[in-house]
Amino acid sequence: MKKFFICLVTFVFIFCPILVKGMIVAPPSSCSDYNWWEIDGNTYQLIGLPQYDHGLLVLHFAFNAPDDQRDINFLSQLLAQKDCAGKGNFSSTVTIPAGVNNFSIRFNSNNSFSFYDDTSNIPLACDGCSNIFSASPLNNYKFKVYFSNNFNNDAVELKPFDINEPAPQDKIPVLIIPGTLGSEVDKQTEVLWPDIPRMIDPTKSDAFMDPLAFNEDGTAVDTSLTMPDILREPYKGQHFYDGIIQSFKDQGYQENTDLFVFPYDWRDDISKIAHNEMERPLPLDKRTDLASKIDQILLATGANKIDIVAHSQGGLLAKRLLFDETEYQSKIRKLVLVGAPYFGAPNSAKVLLYGDNLGVSKSDGVIRGQLDPGEIKKISQNMPSVYELLPSPSYFINQPLGYIYDHDKFYLNTYQKSLDYLKQNNLNSSLIDGASSFHSVNFDNFNFGATGIETFNIAGCEQGTIGTLVEKANSDEPEIRFTAGDGTVPITSANGVVGAVNYYVTGAVDHAKMLSNASIMPLVTDLITGVILPPPSNVVTDFSQCHFNGTEVTVHSPVELDAYDENGNHVGISKDDNSPFVDLGVPGSQYEEIGHNKYAFLPSGHTYKIELNATDSGNFSFNSSVIQDGNITNTAHYDSVAITASSTAQINLNSQNNQVIQLDINGDGVTDQAIKPSAILDENQSQDIIPPISTSTISGLMGQDGFYRSNATVTLSAIDPVVEGKESETSGILKIQYSLDGGEYQIYSSSSPVSVAAEGFHSLSFFSTDRAGNNEEPQT
Repeated sequence: MKKFFICLVTFVFIFCPILVKGMIVAPPSSCSDYNWWEIDGNTYQLIGLPQYDHGLLVLHFAFNAPDDQRDINFLSQLLAQKDCAGKGNFSSTVTIPAGVNNFSIRFNSNNSFSFYDDTSNIPLACDGCSNIFSASPLNNYKFKVYFSNNFNNDAVELKPFDINEPAPQDKIPVLIIPGTLGSEVDKQTEVLWPDIPRMIDPTKSDAFMDPLAFNEDGTAVDTSLTMPDILREPYKGQHFYDGIIQSFKDQGYQENTDLFVFPYDWRDDISKIAHNEMERPLPLDKRTDLASKIDQILLATGANKIDIVAHSQGGLLAKRLLFDETEYQSKIRKLVLVGAPYFGAPNSAKVLLYGDNLGVSKSDGVIRGQLDPGEIKKISQNMPSVYELLPSPSYFINQPLGYIYDHDKFYLNTYQKSLDYLKQNNLNSSLIDGASSFHSVNFDNFNFGATGIETFNIAGCEQGTIGTLVEKANSDEPEIRFTAGDGTVPITSANGVVGAVNYYVTGAVDHAKMLSNASIMPLVTDLITGVILPPPSNVVTDFSQCHFNGTEVTVHSPVELDAYDENGNHVGISKDDNSPFVDLGVPGSQYEEIGHNKYAFLPSGHTYKIELNATDSGNFSFNSSVIQDGNITNTAHYDSVAITASSTAQINLNSQNNQVIQLDINGDGVTDQAIKPSAILDENQSQDIIPPISTSTISGLMGQDGFYRSNATVTLSAIDPVVEGKESETSGILKIQYSLDGGEYQIYSSSSPVSVAAEGFHSLSFFSTDRAGNNEEPQT
């Protein structure tokens, strides 16, 4: 009992108002300010939220301890809601009988309670299992409980709960926090973001968006810009946040009464958006950070707490506030996080390195109108938030390739090497370092469950999503490796939340429009309003029910890529005059571009036809990779197919992945060539990104050094390097090509070495290609 006495004294000193030498230690302003913390969650675990039986408090616990270690040092306390002063204490040692693994504390009256065996639903017969407080509490008292094991110093303490069921009250105010790009940006009367008609007009430059850029020091170039509202329906039929707003209105909420939105400058430092200390001298109604927005709502409504629905970057924003400013944990009742990139998203690296059209692109078959990826790359270079959305060290735990996989750093695909790579590519070094500090270990592992906030996490788990950018040798554009996610945030990042109830959305999810998704909208409103209904059929709580299966197709060089399923649903650049957005007509599909390279993920369960239409003369390569449960099982590689500017091709994917390309060279509607795969690779060979190495041997009658007195013969050979520990990933040599004296490259044959007969100086260039399509740097 000595051990318990120390715990008890410590507890009373910390949590009770005391008077020491005339100095008053003031109690917190609200009993809700008491933190909820658990040291030993394995021995004691609160099951669900508090319940009320005939209006009196019931707390259910799971208990896990050996039969000889079932003594509990137990302290309970009454706290007055008004001043949080302790009005009554009760302490004892309670022995939970062997075999009882679930028990509850149930109030019989306002000042008495008993321990119950939840299995048999009868009171426990033990000393201290039935208690009466000496104080006579009124209805506005709260109950606080503290446990400590006799056999060690681990303890569990629970935040105070109302003894009497709270009376029904008006709706808790709801705040909707949008994600990246989710707030409008204006320059006086000019709309900068998003002006979609200007973005897709091929006769106009996207340079009108230049004022969105930031300076190298991470400050805004133009400080006059405003964020008047969140994105609702910025283009007819394109629903971003108007859906979730209407869903709450259908439940009786009214905007600016108990439903609020938080437009913010999504370009800026996330920590600054969460709580901007520079704005503290301003009046509350003039501040623009999230902390002040919450205080503004509480002041306007008279509520003690609010509920928050946070999408994408908005989830990181809410997390940052709760991590940095713990007093705001007591101001939030429920938090619903949707598509939040807890560990970042590789798409941010794509934006910084190559730009992005952000899905704004359409074509009439002759002229393409799209948001210029180069403009997005330019204006994003110094935006702090884009760097803070880069994958964190935690991303690498479940993504062995990381998010940038460079063949030159085959052994070094680590977080630090990724940062070094970004710096070597002339990105903003100080913002890279700032992003590294932003994603501290403690922040990444922040426990929402320890805040007392009822937290829910909703994530897409079957949509094709950029998982890794594979930087291949002698290529200006990387390969995209798709992974499971919501189209922007990989599930390995969106699932990185601690202390929340998780929901996974299978099938089709559009990250930008998740809060207007037909399945997600009712789920969010049900979670906030407390309606207990089964989730929609495509929403699961068991992650094992998510399956990422399909085919990834990629094409390189001057052709357009369009995919159609058996019903004619289209994946690719939109050809619909009414839609300025990339078509993802097949649920769960994805489409991306980097330079001349096009990439599409096509989910399983469909029959697909691929159409390729040339935009210029040259050569194209095509890959189709079958993905099962997130892993590539085989790849068909079609190497360097020659085309004219009029060429078209059709590919009907089959289950064996050995389909034939039907090539119409001159575009007259007649197939001229049937092209089989150049190579079919297994699961391991599909991972080969290391280029082969060629060597040359010259033979002939040597005269003076460097000169031959006879015809010279050049023999070429190549090997595909074997990497230690990854021996099975070597795909083998596909071909060697050479060019003599600047002529056209030809395919080398070992049976016909290169022969040089004419007198004079000669130059030979050559390189090899492996079966995975990796090209060697040409040697001369």
